[in-house]
Amino acid sequence: MSKKQILLDIAAFLDSGPSVMLSAPDRDGQRKVLEAFLEVCYNELGTAPRFLDGDGIRTVLTARLPRHFKAKDAVAKLAPDVIGAFLEHLTGIESVPFAFEMRLGLQDAEPAYLEALAKGPEGVLATGRKPDPFKHGAVKLGRNDPCSCGSGKKYKKCHGKKHGA
Repeated sequence: MSKKQILLDIAAFLDSGPSVMLSAPDRDGQRKVLEAFLEVCYNELGTAPRFLDGDGIRTVLTARLPRHFKAKDAVAKLAPDVIGAFLEHLTGIESVPFAFEMRLGLQDAEPAYLEALAKGPEGVLATGRKPDPFKHGAVKLGRNDPCSCGSGKKYKKCHGKKHGA
């Protein structure tokens, strides 16, 4: 059911005025972006795009949609424009309960979307280097040090007993 609905929504959008008004990307680029967006809505979130609110659009753009594109995909950078045109198309043909919130969410999420797109699906930055590993800042507690619970006993006789110290 959802694949058929995705194809119907794409066809309706590509024949609409907001699609024609977009200067970039071309029809194939619009189709690719919209297919990924609708796939996230219908299959991952389980809802029609017209029922998304501002938080739903932010979730789609920042957490879900970047996984459907490669980091250097030129069409992916234009996704917010295509989705904005699609939302305009939706409000023109049917009732969209949270249309205002969706537009605000789209504007708010655009910078975070571009940042998530630059990081890529594995979290590796576009520069090719991995993020620095986490380093714990606490001092290591030795077995003969006083226990951190404040009992006054050595760690090995207090809480270290549980851990076999």
